[in-house]
Amino acid sequence: IVLKQEERRTIAFENGKTRIQMLVRDFNNKLMQPFINIIEPGGGSDGSYSHAGEEFGIVLQGVLEFHVNGERYVVRKNQSFYFLSEKSHEWFNPSKRKTVVIWVTSPSTF
Repeated sequence: IVLKQEERRTIAFENGKTRIQMLVRDFNNKLMQPFINIIEPGGGSDGSYSHAGEEFGIVLQGVLEFHVNGERYVVRKNQSFYFLSEKSHEWFNPSKRKTVVIWVTSPSTF
C-alpha cells in the first residue's frame, strides 16, 4: 500500500533525456499507472505516438509543451492536463531547467 521514496524504481530514457520514477510497486492488474516524469532541458517523448487510454498530469516544476492532434499546449507549474491517449501526442521540455510532472496513464502502458 505504501511505497517509500527510496523504494521507487527508476527507468531512464536516454534518447528523450527523461526518467520516470514509479509511484507504485507493481502495475500488473492495475487500472492506472502513476509515476513522476523528470524531463531534462530539451528532453521529451522523442516523437509523436498514440495508444489506448487516458492521461492526466500536473506540473510540479518547470514547463511542459504538448502537441495533441497538432494543437500546441504549454503547461506550467501547478497546471494540470488531461487528454485521450488515442490522439497523436508528443511532449517535451522547452526550457533550460528540469521539468517534473506527476503523470498518470490508464490503463498501464509499460
